[in-house]
Amino acid sequence: MAQEQLEQNKQRCQLDIGKNTFVVAKTWKDAMMKIHVRKFERSGDRNYPTKCGIALKLKHWVEMTGNAREVDESVSNFQKDPKSAEKLSRHIGSNVYVEVYMYEGILGVDIRQWFWDEEKKTCHPTKKGIFLHVQQWEQLKLCFLVMTDFVPELKDVVPCSLEGDHQNQEGMLRCSFCNPNDCMNW
Repeated sequence: MAQEQLEQNKQRCQLDIGKNTFVVAKTWKDAMMKIHVRKFERSGDRNYPTKCGIALKLKHWVEMTGNAREVDESVSNFQKDPKSAEKLSRHIGSNVYVEVYMYEGILGVDIRQWFWDEEKKTCHPTKKGIFLHVQQWEQLKLCFLVMTDFVPELKDVVPCSLEGDHQNQEGMLRCSFCNPNDCMNW
């Protein structure tokens, strides 16, 4: 069997959210199921994934869907009055953030991996991520509704805030997913 066919067997869906951007559920080298939000380029009769995008663990996906209402409220605030609206930033685990802001006059939702600068004790954005226009965000929300059809394992993923060891502040602080940079300092 050709390498291309092997890769296709690992892919469960490829959902178009506009502007050559797709949501793809697939396993990769580490054999862990991840949901990619990624731009593709067309070459000949085939689409190829680019580096522009992010691969989310299932737990990230669940956390992101849980923050959709806040993201929608922030988008609405920007649409009503862009000058007074405040940038929204939500941590969805392991230094991955979902943010709403204006970029070069375009309102959108950014899903991005950040890195921890130990010296400065701050997080900074990396190139691993994608900025989605509002219309693409709306299409991504439709993917939230159908993704369990393609990835039934999502039904078993529990948000961190509902885990038994997160029922107090110390449990959350010791969690490497919720508090990835300082979890061992508690």
